[in-house]
Amino acid sequence: MKNLYFSKIIHSALTKLSINKLFNFKSKNPYEILKDKRYDLKKIKFEPNLNKKVILESKKKYSKGWYLFGIKHEGKNNSCYCKLFTGESYFYQGRPTFPLKRRWRTVHINRSNKLNIILENIENPFILKEIWFIKIPFFNAWMRIRKRCKQFNTFTPSIFVSNNQFLKFWRIYNLELTSQCKSLKSHLFIYDQWQEKIEFNILKKILQKKSKEFIFDIQNPENPLPTVNSDYVITLNNEDKLPEWIFSVLKILLNQASNPQILFGDEDFIDEFGKRSNPKFKGAWNRELFWCNFTINNSWIIKSSLWNKAIIFLKRNNYIVNKFSIICYLTYYLEKNNDLEKIKHIPLILYHNLINKRKKILQNYLINKNFLYEFIRSNKSDLGNCKFIKTSTNKSILKLFWQEPSNAFLSIIIPTRDKVDYLKRCIDSILENGPGIPFEIIIIDNDSKEEKTILYLKNFISRKDLSFSRRVIKFDGKFNYSRMNNYVTDHANGNVLVFVNNDIEFISKKWGQEFASNAFRPGIGFVGAKLLYSNNTIQHAGVILGIGGVAGHAFKFINENEEGYFSRIDSPQEYSALTAACLAISKKNWNKLNGFNEKHLPVNYNDVDICLEARLIGLRNLYLPSVKAYHHESITRGRLEGKRLRLWKKESAFLKRKWASVIDNDPSYSPYLTYVKEDFSKVMKIPNKFVLRDCLIKSKK
Repeated sequence: MKNLYFSKIIHSALTKLSINKLFNFKSKNPYEILKDKRYDLKKIKFEPNLNKKVILESKKKYSKGWYLFGIKHEGKNNSCYCKLFTGESYFYQGRPTFPLKRRWRTVHINRSNKLNIILENIENPFILKEIWFIKIPFFNAWMRIRKRCKQFNTFTPSIFVSNNQFLKFWRIYNLELTSQCKSLKSHLFIYDQWQEKIEFNILKKILQKKSKEFIFDIQNPENPLPTVNSDYVITLNNEDKLPEWIFSVLKILLNQASNPQILFGDEDFIDEFGKRSNPKFKGAWNRELFWCNFTINNSWIIKSSLWNKAIIFLKRNNYIVNKFSIICYLTYYLEKNNDLEKIKHIPLILYHNLINKRKKILQNYLINKNFLYEFIRSNKSDLGNCKFIKTSTNKSILKLFWQEPSNAFLSIIIPTRDKVDYLKRCIDSILENGPGIPFEIIIIDNDSKEEKTILYLKNFISRKDLSFSRRVIKFDGKFNYSRMNNYVTDHANGNVLVFVNNDIEFISKKWGQEFASNAFRPGIGFVGAKLLYSNNTIQHAGVILGIGGVAGHAFKFINENEEGYFSRIDSPQEYSALTAACLAISKKNWNKLNGFNEKHLPVNYNDVDICLEARLIGLRNLYLPSVKAYHHESITRGRLEGKRLRLWKKESAFLKRKWASVIDNDPSYSPYLTYVKEDFSKVMKIPNKFVLRDCLIKSKK
């Protein structure tokens, strides 16, 4: 009741506050305020400048105490953070302030004074919509600090602490958030060093080679025309730029290639002064990601004969003719003819986007969405039956809804050994957040000994209020995840298998319908979910091969509300592998595989291995951010020791031997991104295991 009462107080206070009543706007040439300095209470807009800052100063003094600082802004400033300090103090409280959603931060004023806020790392048009600064009781401040400190995964502070203990937690809270700001700052400025240390050295080696001549036709992709007397077409939007060395590099690389039909490169942003920032390093061709994510998709070099073929086809069939429709048609055409290896990624910056062009991208959003729907519907035998397409809240991601067969039926397979509280929570979540289609539950009881577990399983089978089929299958002996799941799949009645850990808790509706409708699509193998820790940070958003030497989960420990590296957290996309903690596949495709590896991978990495086996027979593994679940126990498993550690080493060594070439060069990842952490940060040295020409000569399987 206290929390509810306090939330009402905050809501009441928020309705009375407005930006210009709280702050003056200083203009020390960081930004120019538009509209002749007449403040619009709903929107105050700034244009980027070289200083990349907004400076705010409160009109009044604030008394000593704890405050809730709230801010909301719009624009693509994903690395924005703020510094808060009072008076002339040089001690500041740094807080990340990501766009689009209201962000709340706890701050402290140690003496009565005016408040100063500096917003930094502003690279794109910045719309400041809301600012709040609300005094809160100490107890509420402490509860907020305690909750946030749990997410740092270093300790779990108790509710009641002494003053000295509280000061320790407050320092950790402040230092952690401030260090995140420093990380965001380095994310931008380190790119200059990357250009000097990596890009320059790679280009120097490439440009030493000789090449024959090619003719390139540069075209506006929103008004494409048939090309004559050229070898390749390069797309270039108005006001965007190409690197000055692009033609020399392309000539050399094309001489080494085996007849590539479509090439695409990495991209960054450039301002009016030629300052480059915010690079987007890509992986290999990823149909789901490229078709659904509009954040950056501009660098294309297309064989002239294919370019003309696409224009003729689109016009003849009364489709819109632009860059997006051309890419969709041509990639579909090559895939249908088993020529996907002719779509090549060149891991170099081949395109500079104008920083202020986001509005132009969104203008074509609806047109491209409508084209994609009609195109898929016309080719549903190859692509699947798309029911409809929705747009995301940030208007840059498409969400495609697919039709599942009328006879779709799930077999939900849950291995367990005691720990009945986890199992009960998992079962309850399936009942509360229904799969949306018919299902059965098969529980694998691997030597449960506790009386309460045995009683729960007995009652679960005998419950008369449950209409779905349910079974408990005994599996005695040593824990072997691979063997027990392989055994049960032979007894499953469903045409879609869903492997679920007993510590999973589903939190999205109709998740089974999402699994089934995607698992039945042509060419789709395994389908995985977005998994969260109980503190709402990400546990799994796809698997990246090579991280930590073997494999790691994408975006691990990042807040669930963040977009991630060019919105990849919220983008449906293909990954080389997915976790079996919550994993689906059609029974038909499962039968094409040999099951989980019982002999060499009884516990660890069996999911990575079978996902790679699926790719080997031409199936694509799909991550669905719309299917969300908590993965509870995994955050508390602790360090591997003793037999568990020895088994892990043995299994990881086997996986590395078997899949060395793929682990060294994951097609869903870039060689310029780190293999040490899961946060997609950039490396500052040329990767030893990366050879540039391999991206043109070899197919990334």
